Amino acid sequence: HNSMGGYDVFSSKRTESGEWTKAENVGYPVNTPNDDVFYLPTPNGQRVYFSSRRDASMGQSDLFVRHFPTRHQQSMAVVSSHVFNSENQPAEDAIIRVINKSTNEEAGVYRAHPHTGKFIAIVPAASEYAINIESEGYQTHTQSFDLKEKDDYRSKNRAIYLPAITLRVIEPKE
Repeated sequence: HNSMGGYDVFSSKRTESGEWTKAENVGYPVNTPNDDVFYLPTPNGQRVYFSSRRDASMGQSDLFVRHFPTRHQQSMAVVSSHVFNSENQPAEDAIIRVINKSTNEEAGVYRAHPHTGKFIAIVPAASEYAINIESEGYQTHTQSFDLKEKDDYRSKNRAIYLPAITLRVIEPKE
């Protein structure tokens, strides 16, 4: 193996066919010429915890955390809002489409909760989006929002809340 120290952390991914890719050294700053072990990534891939002996260590080995860049491929954001009809009731049949404005690709299709009107979308962070809400008998509602770069660690357990949306009835043409 291509190692830097006594113990190094390697990474391998499972392919769609169930096979594993060749293990690769994750490199610096996780691996050093010292012993670097117990690599534990968070489920969203935004940071990793590991044990290592470093110059700044307080003891034999210390725990360290490594944050990945905000534009990391696994950086995600939680967006939430409520959708109501003109009678201020949850818009049960509303279809909510989230579109990435830079790629014009659909990031997801959602429905509001039938009892609360709440919807939650999980989309890649650091992009600009449009929400298109369609419901029979109501005007299509379109709204844009921009997910600025954010540090997922500092904003954990916090979603981005958009103001509640009330759909307007389509007025009959005379």
